[in-house]
Amino acid sequence: MKFRYIALAAAGIPLLVAIEVFFLALNRKSLLPDPLTSVAEIVTSAPTRAVVTVRVTPTPEGQEAAPTAVDLGLPLATPTGQPASPPASDGIAALAGPRLHTVGLRETLPSIAGQYGITAAELMAVNSLGAFDTLYVGQLLLIPPAPPAATPSATPTTPGPAALTATLAVPGPAAPASLASADDQGIVPTSIPAGPEAVSGVAVDTFIVMDDAVRRHIREIYARGLALGNNPRAFSKIGDSTTANPYFLAPFDAGLYDLGDYEYLQPAIDYFAGSFGRNSVVVRIGLHSWSVFDPMWSDPARCQSGEAPIVCEFRLHRPSIVFIRLGANDSGVPRLFADSMRQIVEYALDAGVIPILGTRPDQNDGAADSGNNLIRQIAAEYQVPLWDFDLIAQTIPGQGLGGDNVHMTALYRQDYTSPRAFQIGHSVHNLTALIALDRVWREVMQIGLQGRTFS
Repeated sequence: MKFRYIALAAAGIPLLVAIEVFFLALNRKSLLPDPLTSVAEIVTSAPTRAVVTVRVTPTPEGQEAAPTAVDLGLPLATPTGQPASPPASDGIAALAGPRLHTVGLRETLPSIAGQYGITAAELMAVNSLGAFDTLYVGQLLLIPPAPPAATPSATPTTPGPAALTATLAVPGPAAPASLASADDQGIVPTSIPAGPEAVSGVAVDTFIVMDDAVRRHIREIYARGLALGNNPRAFSKIGDSTTANPYFLAPFDAGLYDLGDYEYLQPAIDYFAGSFGRNSVVVRIGLHSWSVFDPMWSDPARCQSGEAPIVCEFRLHRPSIVFIRLGANDSGVPRLFADSMRQIVEYALDAGVIPILGTRPDQNDGAADSGNNLIRQIAAEYQVPLWDFDLIAQTIPGQGLGGDNVHMTALYRQDYTSPRAFQIGHSVHNLTALIALDRVWREVMQIGLQGRTFS
């Protein structure tokens, strides 16, 4: 850390700013609450089930571990505090309701897991924790329910744990097979979607900014990416805790959604299946914009020695599109934030990956809102798509934020047939991000993919 501080000072950053960056890097991760601080909203919102994935098994360098599906075993608690039964049609036996645990002094993942008769891996999976994430006193953890006792059966069965359901498991990135055209897959995008042209009264073209110059540019980026071997059916995420699983886009892989009037977005969900719920190497709690190129933030179980998170992610997943949603941990250092964001965008462009820049809902930069304005400026400067979520957040009570004014309110199920979904931060966040992905996809797919193979 001492050497990083010296480097910042040598680069010409004023002394006070360098000191602030030093303490941000040292303390921000522990100061910002985990997304699960909004779990009270989650567990009282919808009677449904959820499955998430985690990769916790170290593998040889350059390889990803196979995802492990973990059934959260809901029904969730209802607002009255009584457990709600899952729909009888889901074909899954009801399990005991979820519990919350508040981390105490000197507690560890294994010690907490032992209190509830579960494994540390299961605890990590449910809470989307990586092998190198740290706990802090007062942190809330979701405890997966224990499965019910086996029902006696006259038919002999092999002893062992009950098989996890496969229907709602968040898939990991399947090895790309022969990916010819969208038509070959039965997924045919059209240039103009048939569906609502607004969200909460705000026109889509207002918060998804793609003028003619941007459209031409992303077609060029996409074509270059295909020539470099990028996977047209993959996208990645770069972000902090506000974009972590299981909240940001993951419900679309888990089947926990009803698009309602936005059914025209289903082909995009089908086409990019596996990317929505994937654990990106470049999504970490407390991530700063400048940490994206810092190997200290990489997962050594998935990345090579000395490999920066973004380099590792692009090598492993080979995306054609990347969501960039940063800034919650970058308040107070606008010059450093802008320089880091430009570096990220330029790296994506060089790799043939289309960057979608997203603004954030909080106003922690002050009245000038310099962080979001910088994001808008950079998107225009590089002629890349802007997903201006800040505009939509203004239609949500409290900007869609929870009590800490950083993390968004959330529901497990994204039900866009219900007006309530449009009053919840993550629900609107996910819908508008999906619209941005769909718009970019429909634009670039016009160049066609006939005859291409990705291995």
